[in-house]
Amino acid sequence: MRGQGVTAAEKVAPVRLDNIDLLRAVAIVSVLLYHFTSRWHAQSVPFRFDLGWAGVDLFFMVSGFCIFMTLERSRTLAAFWARRFARLQPAYMAGVVLTFALVSWFGLPGYEVTPTVAAGNLVWFDVVPSWGFVDDAYWSLIVEAKFYFWFGLIYFLMRGRNVSLAWAAFAAMGSVLTHAEGWGWPAGHVLTVVAQSVLIGPFAPMFLVGSVCYEFRDKPARSAILPAVVALALLPTSPRYAGVIWLGPLIAVFAAIVFRLTWLRLPRAVTLIGLTSYSLYLVHQYVGLVIIRELAPVFPALFPRILIATAMTVALAIAMFYTIELRWQKSLAALIEPIVAGAIGWLPRTWRVRAGRDGQSDKPGPGDAKVVDAARGW
Repeated sequence: MRGQGVTAAEKVAPVRLDNIDLLRAVAIVSVLLYHFTSRWHAQSVPFRFDLGWAGVDLFFMVSGFCIFMTLERSRTLAAFWARRFARLQPAYMAGVVLTFALVSWFGLPGYEVTPTVAAGNLVWFDVVPSWGFVDDAYWSLIVEAKFYFWFGLIYFLMRGRNVSLAWAAFAAMGSVLTHAEGWGWPAGHVLTVVAQSVLIGPFAPMFLVGSVCYEFRDKPARSAILPAVVALALLPTSPRYAGVIWLGPLIAVFAAIVFRLTWLRLPRAVTLIGLTSYSLYLVHQYVGLVIIRELAPVFPALFPRILIATAMTVALAIAMFYTIELRWQKSLAALIEPIVAGAIGWLPRTWRVRAGRDGQSDKPGPGDAKVVDAARGW
C-alpha cells in the first residue's frame, strides 16, 4: 500500500510483478496498433488507433518505476550501468542485424540504410542525432539509455536518498532549457539542442512520474509530494505533451494499476507479451512492414496481412527473448562490469558505491570484496 514500508528482502528480490507486465503489454500493443493502423496504413484498415504513440511514454513511466528495483540490487554504479547495458544490448544487436538484413533483402522503399549506418547502430553511434536508425522506432532506446546514465549517476550521487526530488530538479532544468531557443539568446539554440539531445528534457518528466509512483509505494507519501507536483507542472510544457488532453487520465490509470492492482495475476499469454515487450518493440515495425508487403500477392486484403505480421513478429520476439535477450544478460554484465568500473575509477568512491539504506553501513561486508574491487578498477 502507498506509504507502507517494505522489507529489505522485498526491496532487492528480482520478482516479476504482473501489474507491471500488464503495463508493458498494453504499451507494446498500443505502439504496434499505432504503427500498423495509423502511421502506415491509415486509409486501408477498418479502424485506427491514433493514441497508440503514447505506448512509448507508458514505457518511460514503467522504466521510471522499475529503475529503483535494479538500483537497489546494484551495490556500485558500474554494476548498475553494466546491468542496464546488458539488458539492452543482446536483443538490440539481434534486432538491428535482423531488421537490416530483411529490409536490405526484400526492400522497404525510403527506409533502407547503408551498412555503415547499421554498423553504427550496433555500437550506439545513433546516439548522435544525425546518424540515423535501422528502424526509426529505435529513437526511444536512445532516450532510455540516457535515462539510465543520468538516473544512475544521480542515485549514487544522492546516496540513494531523495532521488526523485533530485530527478525533479534535473527534469526541471532540462524542461526549461528545452525552450531556450525562444529566449533570443545567442546560445539559445545550442542550449535547446543540449536539453533535448543530452538532458532528455522533453521526456524526463515522464520518467519522473514513474519514479514518484515507486517512492509513493516505498516511502511515506509526503516524501514524494513535491516531485509529483513538479512532474505534473512540467509535463504540459514539454513539446511532446503540450495540448495532449488525455495525458492526465493516462497517468491516473498508470498510478491506479501500480498501486491498486498489486494482487493481479494475469493469464500466461498476457504476461508473456509483457515479458517479451522489448524484443517485440525491436522487430515489430520494419520487420512487420516487410512481412505485410511480401504477403500482398497471397493475401490482397491488408487486414489479414497485418494479423499475420503481428503473429509472426510476436513469435519472433518470443524466440529472441529466450535465445538471446534472457540468455546473455548475466554473462555480458559480468564481462563489462569491471571495464566500466575501471573507466569510472576516477570518480569519488561515494559516487560509485551505494550507501546502505535504512541506516545500514556502506562499508564492505565479507561478501562484498569482489564488488568493491570492481568499483575501484583493475
